[in-house]
Amino acid sequence: MALIEVEDLNVRFYTEDGVVKAVNDLSYQIEAGETFGVVGESGAGKSVTSLSLMRLLEYPGRIESGSIRFRDDDALDRFESEYPDNVVDLDAVRANHDVETAAARLDDRDVSGVQLTGDDRYEDVPPSELAAEGVIDLDDILDGGFGADAGLVAEDDFVVHDGDRRYLELLRAPDDAMRKLRGNRIAMVFQDAETALNPVYSVGEQVAEAIRHHLDYDEEAARERAIEMLETVGIPDAEERYSDYPHQFSGGMQQRAVIAIALSCDPDLLICAEPTTALDVTIEAQILELLKDLADEFDTAIQMITHDLGVIADICDRVMVMYAGSAVETAPVEDLYYDPKHPYTAGLMGSIPRIGDERERLQTIPGTMPDLIELPPGCDFHPRCPYAEDACVHNEPPLVDAETGEAPDPAAHDQHVAACLEYTGDLTGDLDFEVEISGADPRERPDRGTGPEEADPAGIDTDGGDRSERGARDRNGGELDE
Repeated sequence: MALIEVEDLNVRFYTEDGVVKAVNDLSYQIEAGETFGVVGESGAGKSVTSLSLMRLLEYPGRIESGSIRFRDDDALDRFESEYPDNVVDLDAVRANHDVETAAARLDDRDVSGVQLTGDDRYEDVPPSELAAEGVIDLDDILDGGFGADAGLVAEDDFVVHDGDRRYLELLRAPDDAMRKLRGNRIAMVFQDAETALNPVYSVGEQVAEAIRHHLDYDEEAARERAIEMLETVGIPDAEERYSDYPHQFSGGMQQRAVIAIALSCDPDLLICAEPTTALDVTIEAQILELLKDLADEFDTAIQMITHDLGVIADICDRVMVMYAGSAVETAPVEDLYYDPKHPYTAGLMGSIPRIGDERERLQTIPGTMPDLIELPPGCDFHPRCPYAEDACVHNEPPLVDAETGEAPDPAAHDQHVAACLEYTGDLTGDLDFEVEISGADPRERPDRGTGPEEADPAGIDTDGGDRSERGARDRNGGELDE
């Protein structure tokens, strides 16, 4: 079992204008020691996903359904001891309950068939009918996050035994249990350091507070550890700056202090939301090197959210591309850079500025992110896609293995999956874009073995035909008219 497993996560924001579908049926896994990148335009759902993992969504946001499972043996032993009444054995649940009765309870809770199956065909079909027809079973109800609604588990049964597996179900964890996890086992580097730091406490005290709370250090030991962490992230004269307040730090130093807080307790999972945005390139390189060392030395898993594809190329093992709240492509980083499968990913690659590029204007993806209250029918990306056909307007593409067209295996981390009708055989034309890497072959780099150019995706050139003539280049290298 992976360190963190997200399955069929759905997040909604209930506003006066309507329901914002911020995250839709999102599933992914991160292994211990793995660096997992999440990319996409603003509004793609990247930050909402991370806040959901931390259970930090604010009103009017709400996690509608899904499962977030966290597995760390030390944490499990601790919580099983501290919360003996919140332990559930799923084998016993399966033995003592039947799916028809459980599904009937979901009928009373107005749970739709599409919420349980992810299939729009069952939107108006009640769960009890799906159970009677054998479409769903108890595991579908449990994995979808509806176990408590169906009376299978208690609302706060979050320490889970499932055969030989144990994990924490974070969506059912009590608030006090989540507070023990946050900053300790799971930490987050927030993008806006100025608002993440408390202006009335010294920077050093804010680092030391997390250390005292989670590691049970005394005042002196916590201070020494805090100074060590400030030095680690590049704060000059860390011992003297320990007593300074946030307003006495520059924006870049504030960002480094936030990173120091997140790293102070050696978390198992570090969620980084644009962690190097306010840093100059020298400090950025130091921080990225620090993150790589953490992953290698302590098996720290990292979820890296960024708009910078160079950062992704430098430190990530796998990448998930999000669009309009959904994953549209997931692959090992080398596969994604050398052979993107989704037109949106290719568009992101093509928009990167390149050293020596003589174009007067950068290539852009036409249009804007769709309104998440009223998503377009069919493929969410089709209004902006140069390869869209009639089928794309009417059919929502599933996330499938790009080679076989079959449903992906979540545990197979070497798979290249994409949500495009090209890979289900429903398009009449081809996706005739291609990616060229200029300069020396970066796969020969001795430090990483294989992979894109380190911190420099400027060598990526997206070429390819374009049936709607909205692309940047054709196969002959000439510019296409917009």
